[in-house]
Amino acid sequence: MRLIDADSVKDFFFSETSGTEETISDLAEKHNLTYLNDVNEDEVMSFAKDLLEAVQNVIETEPTAYDPDTVMKQLEDRSTLAKPVGWTKQYEIVTLKDAIEIVKGRGLDKC
Repeated sequence: MRLIDADSVKDFFFSETSGTEETISDLAEKHNLTYLNDVNEDEVMSFAKDLLEAVQNVIETEPTAYDPDTVMKQLEDRSTLAKPVGWTKQYEIVTLKDAIEIVKGRGLDKC
Protein backbone atom coordinates (compact mmCIF):
# COMPACT_ATOMS: atom_id res chain seq x y z
CA MET A 1 0.00 0.00 0.00
CA ARG A 2 1.10 3.56 -0.63
CA LEU A 3 -0.46 6.80 0.39
CA ILE A 4 -1.67 9.16 -2.32
CA ASP A 5 -3.62 12.40 -2.42
CA ALA A 6 -6.98 11.07 -3.64
CA ASP A 7 -8.38 14.57 -4.20
CA SER A 8 -5.46 15.40 -6.46
CA VAL A 9 -6.02 12.22 -8.49
CA LYS A 10 -9.73 12.99 -8.85
CA ASP A 11 -9.05 16.58 -9.90
CA PHE A 12 -6.37 15.52 -12.40
CA PHE A 13 -8.75 13.66 -14.71
CA PHE A 14 -10.42 16.85 -15.92
CA SER A 15 -7.64 19.37 -15.43
CA GLU A 16 -6.42 21.29 -18.46
CA THR A 17 -2.98 19.69 -18.24
CA SER A 18 -4.11 16.08 -17.79
CA GLY A 19 -4.20 15.21 -21.48
CA THR A 20 -7.51 13.44 -20.89
CA GLU A 21 -8.96 14.38 -24.30
CA GLU A 22 -5.82 13.16 -26.11
CA THR A 23 -5.67 9.99 -24.04
CA ILE A 24 -9.29 9.17 -24.83
CA SER A 25 -8.67 9.83 -28.53
CA ASP A 26 -5.56 7.63 -28.50
CA LEU A 27 -7.45 4.82 -26.78
CA ALA A 28 -10.36 5.11 -29.22
CA GLU A 29 -7.90 4.81 -32.10
CA LYS A 30 -6.08 1.91 -30.44
CA HIS A 31 -9.37 0.02 -30.12
CA ASN A 32 -10.49 0.91 -33.65
CA LEU A 33 -13.28 3.19 -32.42
CA THR A 34 -13.02 5.53 -35.37
CA TYR A 35 -15.27 7.03 -37.99
CA LEU A 36 -14.38 4.11 -40.26
CA ASN A 37 -16.36 1.94 -37.88
CA ASP A 38 -19.31 4.36 -37.84
CA VAL A 39 -18.56 5.35 -34.25
CA ASN A 40 -19.44 8.88 -33.24
CA GLU A 41 -16.37 10.49 -31.66
CA ASP A 42 -18.51 12.71 -29.42
CA GLU A 43 -20.30 9.66 -28.04
CA VAL A 44 -17.00 7.93 -27.33
CA MET A 45 -15.70 11.06 -25.58
CA SER A 46 -18.91 11.37 -23.53
CA PHE A 47 -18.75 7.70 -22.52
CA ALA A 48 -15.09 8.00 -21.51
CA LYS A 49 -15.77 11.11 -19.42
CA ASP A 50 -18.67 9.35 -17.68
CA LEU A 51 -16.33 6.45 -16.99
CA LEU A 52 -13.77 8.80 -15.45
CA GLU A 53 -16.48 10.31 -13.26
CA ALA A 54 -17.35 6.79 -12.10
CA VAL A 55 -13.66 6.23 -11.26
CA GLN A 56 -13.67 9.49 -9.29
CA ASN A 57 -16.64 8.16 -7.32
CA VAL A 58 -14.78 4.93 -6.54
CA ILE A 59 -11.81 6.95 -5.28
CA GLU A 60 -14.13 9.14 -3.19
CA THR A 61 -15.79 6.18 -1.48
CA GLU A 62 -12.57 4.33 -0.64
CA PRO A 63 -11.73 4.34 3.08
CA THR A 64 -8.93 6.57 4.27
CA ALA A 65 -5.62 4.74 4.35
CA TYR A 66 -4.12 6.96 7.04
CA ASP A 67 -5.64 9.54 9.35
CA PRO A 68 -2.92 11.90 10.62
CA ASP A 69 -5.33 13.75 12.94
CA THR A 70 -6.26 10.53 14.72
CA VAL A 71 -2.60 9.50 14.92
CA MET A 72 -1.74 12.83 16.56
CA LYS A 73 -4.65 12.49 19.01
CA GLN A 74 -3.59 8.97 19.96
CA LEU A 75 0.02 10.09 20.44
CA GLU A 76 -1.18 12.93 22.68
CA ASP A 77 -3.45 10.58 24.64
CA ARG A 78 -0.61 8.13 25.26
CA SER A 79 1.99 10.73 26.14
CA THR A 80 3.10 11.22 29.71
CA LEU A 81 5.03 13.99 31.40
CA ALA A 82 8.55 12.95 32.25
CA LYS A 83 11.75 14.66 33.29
CA PRO A 84 14.56 12.35 32.21
CA VAL A 85 17.71 12.41 34.31
CA GLY A 86 19.93 15.31 33.33
CA TRP A 87 17.18 17.24 31.53
CA THR A 88 16.17 20.63 32.89
CA LYS A 89 12.53 20.58 31.70
CA GLN A 90 9.67 18.15 31.65
CA TYR A 91 8.61 16.77 28.28
CA GLU A 92 5.67 14.80 26.99
CA ILE A 93 7.02 11.40 26.04
CA VAL A 94 5.43 8.49 24.19
CA THR A 95 7.13 5.13 24.40
CA LEU A 96 8.54 3.85 21.14
CA LYS A 97 6.39 0.73 21.42
CA ASP A 98 3.20 2.84 21.70
CA ALA A 99 4.24 5.13 18.85
CA ILE A 100 4.93 2.17 16.55
CA GLU A 101 1.60 0.58 17.44
CA ILE A 102 -0.27 3.82 16.69
CA VAL A 103 1.49 4.40 13.36
CA LYS A 104 1.00 0.78 12.28
CA GLY A 105 -2.69 1.22 13.07
CA ARG A 106 -2.67 4.08 10.50
CA GLY A 107 -4.71 6.22 12.84
CA LEU A 108 -7.78 4.23 11.91
CA ASP A 109 -7.94 1.90 14.88
CA LYS A 110 -8.95 3.11 18.33
CA CYS A 111 -6.13 2.20 20.68
